[in-house]
Amino acid sequence: GGVCGPHRAGNFGGPRRGPDSKGDPMSKKTALKEGMNRTALYNEIASLARRTMVRQVDIGDRDSVTGLARFVRDEFGAVGAWVNNAGADILTGEGDGLSTIDKLDLLMRVDLRGTMLASWEAAEILRSRPDGGTIINMSWDHVAIGMAGTNPQLFAAVKGGVLAFSK
Repeated sequence: GGVCGPHRAGNFGGPRRGPDSKGDPMSKKTALKEGMNRTALYNEIASLARRTMVRQVDIGDRDSVTGLARFVRDEFGAVGAWVNNAGADILTGEGDGLSTIDKLDLLMRVDLRGTMLASWEAAEILRSRPDGGTIINMSWDHVAIGMAGTNPQLFAAVKGGVLAFSK
């Protein structure tokens, strides 16, 4: 699903053909353009002639993720792909003002814990398909090579965990 609020993503690049899209603000299965709200996300996905729903979910909260999975299962049945693109914003807005430890805690909760919780729920949904399905987890292109600075260290540690979990 797309993201709004402090967990913002890049441009929506959904398919013009294929399965319906499920926009969920905190799990980022589709992405919001900068400044786009949930209504705009809904309208953009709907313009692709896809059945569209947008829900806000706290991706770091197990009950919220379980509820999302139940909702997706009930509304869409057996889906064939699930993309986890969750990422806490520690560079702008409120996130920029957090202490280093608070930034780490937020990244661990949203990026790593959220990806793991959503992946486990998605796996249960995908198992209902005879041919299974695909889970795509987003990491960070500098995980293996690093980058100077405290924030990149935090991203590398957490997104490195996502990469290791996804193997």
